[in-house]
Amino acid sequence: AKTLFESVRDSKYKEEPIWVGRLDDSTMTILANKKTGTWTLVQFNGNVACVIDAGEENTLIERLKGSM
Repeated sequence: AKTLFESVRDSKYKEEPIWVGRLDDSTMTILANKKTGTWTLVQFNGNVACVIDAGEENTLIERLKGSM
């Protein structure tokens, strides 16, 4: 079976993980496609993944290392 990441990457959206953040009991991940502007926010809790939201027209703000 495909993982959620493989399914999103191989779908028409071709999104890749660009950010991961840890909560107390779960992990949040943003997947995006720089060319098309689509994005998906996914929450993982153990072996369960839930798509929280998805959309279009994202802007990736890239900073130089150490600038935050």
